[in-house]
Amino acid sequence: LQRFKGPAARYVDPSGLCPAGDCNVLLLTIDSLRADHLTPYGARQEFMPQLEALARDSVVFENAYSPGPGTILAIPSMLAGVFDSQLKMDKRTKGPLPVHRDVRLIQESLQQKGVTRLAVLEHVYLDPLNQGWTRWFNPWSRKFYLESTAQRQADKVIEWITQYRDKPIFLFAHFNEPHHNYLLHPGFDQWGDSKLGRYRSELAFTDFHLGRILRTAREQLAERPTLIIVSADHGEGLGQHGIRFHNGGFYRELLQVPLIVWHSALQQRTLEAPVSLLDIAPTLRNLYGLPPRADHVGTSLLGQLIFGRELTDRTVYHQALYDQGGRYFNLVGLTKQHLRLFHDMRRQTWELYDIKSDPKELNNLAAESNPQFKQLKAELIDWLQAINLTANFVHRPWEIAPPGAR
Repeated sequence: LQRFKGPAARYVDPSGLCPAGDCNVLLLTIDSLRADHLTPYGARQEFMPQLEALARDSVVFENAYSPGPGTILAIPSMLAGVFDSQLKMDKRTKGPLPVHRDVRLIQESLQQKGVTRLAVLEHVYLDPLNQGWTRWFNPWSRKFYLESTAQRQADKVIEWITQYRDKPIFLFAHFNEPHHNYLLHPGFDQWGDSKLGRYRSELAFTDFHLGRILRTAREQLAERPTLIIVSADHGEGLGQHGIRFHNGGFYRELLQVPLIVWHSALQQRTLEAPVSLLDIAPTLRNLYGLPPRADHVGTSLLGQLIFGRELTDRTVYHQALYDQGGRYFNLVGLTKQHLRLFHDMRRQTWELYDIKSDPKELNNLAAESNPQFKQLKAELIDWLQAINLTANFVHRPWEIAPPGAR
């Protein structure tokens, strides 16, 4: 696929946050965390008090979006800084996500700066991302969907923060909870035994262990500046729009993610303009004093973090290209200010929502008589042409279903 030229890199002087590249970064993602289960994003009660406390002293991006509604679509793209369709796949390797070894991931870029790079993950989909790390931890079993792993993950994060604190570290940790099946955790079960109650119990339990990590970071990483980023790979349907879990569409409950950034030198603020997880890789390059990469499709967020300079007219793009039980989804979309456009390339359907007047995305405004629809449709088609993406594109050709299976 052709490369897509995104917004200007917008790199700024990072010395106030990371003098001479001598700083730490903790990037913590929580699987299936809906943004609207945090009060900065509209929740009416606190389910994650540790994360809420961090947010009150952080920069909060109100409209942060995942590039796609699944782990396989989000995490590799976040580390690479490119769309899923632009990731090279190794055809010699079977599996859902065989990312080619020559894909340049952010941890590989930081290696040249002498940063210790640590990964604490727990998903078989993320195994192909084991390149460029100083230490790698990614145990996986399908039973993890049926048992709690947050404490084990936090223990490893705390162990490595303590062990490697003498040098700058970039630590990326991904927590599988609250991915379904949702578990009920004693002591965190005040919301009942329904699916929603168990989901919230998972959030609270994971938050407890997130608090352990945050306390350790404050104690052990005080010798040099530290940037903490907390986000999610995607949201969760919880029955809205007929979607129980995720992967099935681009609605806000699936794509909107929290993005909370803390640094002792940053002023607390809330930013409204749309941003993307694809902005994280260029942000970290900017932070550590590396030059922009021509293939990155995101932009550095340091200008927004430090000065509050929002890109109010920016367009954020989304794509989901995958096979689910022989059903192929080539979904694409965009978010621009308060308008969100989705297009199913195979079924040739369109949806347009104005989240300012219709935050639950129930009133489809996609009609040729609507000038906003026509304008955004043209913009999306231009983007598809720029990256040479067509309706029959199959990213992972070994997934092609046998005839009659679609």
